[in-house]
Amino acid sequence: VLMERGQLIRVRAYGGKELTRRVVAKRQTAVEVCNEQEYQAATTEGREPHGIGFPLKDVVDIKEG
Repeated sequence: VLMERGQLIRVRAYGGKELTRRVVAKRQTAVEVCNEQEYQAATTEGREPHGIGFPLKDVVDIKEG
């Protein structure tokens, strides 16, 4: 599954809640994501976004484009 930095995806969080997040990095068995506010702040400030990892099995949907 192709996931690129900055791409919007939905992940399943603790308790089954679905969250829309931006991809920071894809690892072998996980994806690192951050929220929109952090992604925009990091882009503006010229730094790496601070993300949190989710297992690939918790990726619910990948937005195209």
